[in-house]
Amino acid sequence: MKNIIKIVTVMLIFGFLATPMAFAEEQTISGTIAQSDQGIVLAADDGAIYLVAGQDLSSMVGKAVEATGTIEEGEAGKTLTISSVEEISGEQGDISSEEAMPEEGVLPPPSEKEGTAAPSE
Repeated sequence: MKNIIKIVTVMLIFGFLATPMAFAEEQTISGTIAQSDQGIVLAADDGAIYLVAGQDLSSMVGKAVEATGTIEEGEAGKTLTISSVEEISGEQGDISSEEAMPEEGVLPPPSEKEGTAAPSE
């Protein structure tokens, strides 16, 4: 009986630890694909910058898109692992990667809090 309780306890612990990974919700983000020093990024309409993973979107630099995927935050900032991407056609149209990126064209340092703008020169 004690062995069964130990086994069930271990299974529950592993179940709780695996839950965030197994149920990571996909999100859809609108923005523009751009090239930065870190690689291909999605400059979201709300001002957030996501490093793109999961698909090669280099041919879509400058295009307005809706990208669906999971978001992870790490030392380098936010990473969007894309499961699907769709180009948005409409009034926004295509823009250059310089227009899509913040002035310096790079991800903000991880020490900056979300929602704060990089200092301008």
